[in-house]
Amino acid sequence: MPESIATAITAQVGRLSASAQRMLGLASVFGAAFQVADLQFAQEHTTTRQVVDDLEEAERMGSSSTTAISFDSPTR
Repeated sequence: MPESIATAITAQVGRLSASAQRMLGLASVFGAAFQVADLQFAQEHTTTRQVVDDLEEAERMGSSSTTAISFDSPTR
């Protein structure tokens, strides 16, 4: 990846809340498609609502595409 692209991505992710940055980093381990429940399980003491809020924050910032997320929680 060219350095200018990496710098732009780092700057954009840096504008997210600390919670959203952690969640985005965790989501990146799962790949392009993942379940909200997987992120909630991997991030102890996190509610489904917090996972969704963090992912939506990242999406608003343009850091992620959450179209592949399966919202399988009955609370959604």
